[in-house]
Amino acid sequence: MTPKSKAVILAVATAVVLAFSTEAAFAWACHAKSRLGEGWGYSPVLQTAREEAKLKCMATTPRRLACRIVACTQKGPSFTFGR
Repeated sequence: MTPKSKAVILAVATAVVLAFSTEAAFAWACHAKSRLGEGWGYSPVLQTAREEAKLKCMATTPRRLACRIVACTQKGPSFTFGR
């Protein structure tokens, strides 16, 4: 394998990784609460983030009390590196 072909393969691999990672850079963050518990959900898809937040809230709530979504916000690229 020549150095030129290695560089082309590396460039193509980098482009593929960046193409798939940009969707995750913008994600929804949802917060669900009940009287005794809470949960957070994160996903590029709003409905998935809402469901995840509700499920995590129900897991922390005694007797599986009802949880409701209290907030959903769309996070930008800084979301991937921490809050």
